[in-house]
Amino acid sequence: MYKFDDQSTAFRRQFFFSESDDYYVIRKHMRVFAENIIEFVKNSPKKLNILEVGPSSNLYPESDQMITTSIIGTEIKKLNHSYKTLDIEGIADYICPIEEVSKHVTEKFDIIILLGIIEHVGNIHLLSDEFCKITNDNATLFINTPYMFKVHGPIPDYWRISQYGYEHLFGKQFNLSFDTFPPNELGKNSFPLSFNVILNKK
Repeated sequence: MYKFDDQSTAFRRQFFFSESDDYYVIRKHMRVFAENIIEFVKNSPKKLNILEVGPSSNLYPESDQMITTSIIGTEIKKLNHSYKTLDIEGIADYICPIEEVSKHVTEKFDIIILLGIIEHVGNIHLLSDEFCKITNDNATLFINTPYMFKVHGPIPDYWRISQYGYEHLFGKQFNLSFDTFPPNELGKNSFPLSFNVILNKK
């Protein structure tokens, strides 16, 4: 498993935020998740078909701190796996809303990655069915969302999803596991800044 290095360039170059800023620690939590996703892919015994939704490869390119999800595509492209991207605009393999993805995408994926994405999806209740339509058996989804955090771009920013919310949205079709920052202590952490969630298709 990747170990996050606090001295890495991405988090020593503080262009906008201090180390105590909520944004900084939320992005750090996401960065660790991204590195763990890369490790998961590296350890796969089979070739995977991977979809990343909304990778931020062009987001604030002057600041390494802001670039988190783009490391996934960069690393996966070095491996013998299929890697596709989806966004609502810009440059991507598929251009469409994620809540309508099955209307536009016919192939099926083993992994879907959505880091800092689904809080911006209006029809979030449609996602579980849509993900099932475009995934293979035993597929894995990696989702990150902020929780105790301000409204942020890209606007609109619709949702903050608790563990109960995730289970309600996805629990019928996926098994879920959670990692929060700060860590969930005694199952009573009501104030996480960020959720990393792994969904395994039933």
